[in-house]
Amino acid sequence: MAITVTKSILLAGLLVSVSQVSFAAKKYGRAGCGLGSLIISPSGSQTSAATSNGSAANQAFGISSGTSNCENSDEMAVISNQENFVVTNFSTLSKEMAQGKGEALAAFSQTLGCSNEIYPAVAQELQANYKEIFKAPGAMATLDTSKDVLKGNAAISGKCQYLN
Repeated sequence: MAITVTKSILLAGLLVSVSQVSFAAKKYGRAGCGLGSLIISPSGSQTSAATSNGSAANQAFGISSGTSNCENSDEMAVISNQENFVVTNFSTLSKEMAQGKGEALAAFSQTLGCSNEIYPAVAQELQANYKEIFKAPGAMATLDTSKDVLKGNAAISGKCQYLN
């Protein structure tokens, strides 16, 4: 039990220390879904929320059952894939988005579920909104703003499956 609590506290610290994240579309803050997200608002103490989420493995239960503000597993996997991609390729993605072309940008479009035929429009839209997309610091803010920009374009949003 002491090891689990220690791991939970360590995880809570790790979650709180990540770069600036925008969770506008989510019902929880940096600590993620779980009991803590029901008790503490997204703008509240995420350390407390993470500690609550780690107690009695309720976050794991919430994820597997789809309760406590947790999304279904498939949606979580898509979001996790998008987040990992942006974090891993942040520098290259920034350069290619400014240029409006590149392999990383094309792969990013695919992680958003955009069809290959719409990629040129996606690249153009992201390039046109580069300053807005990179206005807030951090990879997660970039991901969220990119999705918002693409959702705002009716011609693109209907052809990209994972913009939520």
